[in-house]
Amino acid sequence: MPDFFVELQLQTEQIALMQLLPPNQHPVILRFLQSARDALMEADIPYSSSPGVNNAIAKLATEYTNILLTGERAAAYTLITDALSNQVSIRDIYLNVFKPGLYEVGRMWQSGLITVAHEHFFTAATQFMMSEMYPQIHKNVKKNGGTAVAACVAGELHEVGLRMCADLLELAGWRTCTWERICRR
Repeated sequence: MPDFFVELQLQTEQIALMQLLPPNQHPVILRFLQSARDALMEADIPYSSSPGVNNAIAKLATEYTNILLTGERAAAYTLITDALSNQVSIRDIYLNVFKPGLYEVGRMWQSGLITVAHEHFFTAATQFMMSEMYPQIHKNVKKNGGTAVAACVAGELHEVGLRMCADLLELAGWRTCTWERICRR
């Protein structure tokens, strides 16, 4: 997407947010939008796992992404279940395998290297794997009494990040309520 379209979108969002939100929130909006502009100016380089991630998990992330980009959901599922069997934590899989994979696929789609069909397949396969892992989140997790409500804004179609955050909170002992579907009405 050309830079001037992105800047026009950011300006439009700024105007709308300034009209909708109270003045005491305007500095936050301006900082957020400036951060978005700064991030967009950075070089378009492949996303990798967080700094400090061990090589085995970084390799797992690359392998997961490459396998799914070839359309092999069953092989990716086996890769993830084997990692869980080998004591890779759900948290590490979410943050250091799924997250960088989703970022990389988004970058590749934005750059025109893959189609939207590739991106949708990758996201759906990741959501499937998250749903398969969900029962394990509740094994041996002591609830800490905290409750979080997680919601997408109206019209938002990308809910996988919301689900990941809610799952990680549950893994940490929180009770979560997600509203990704209700917000679409």
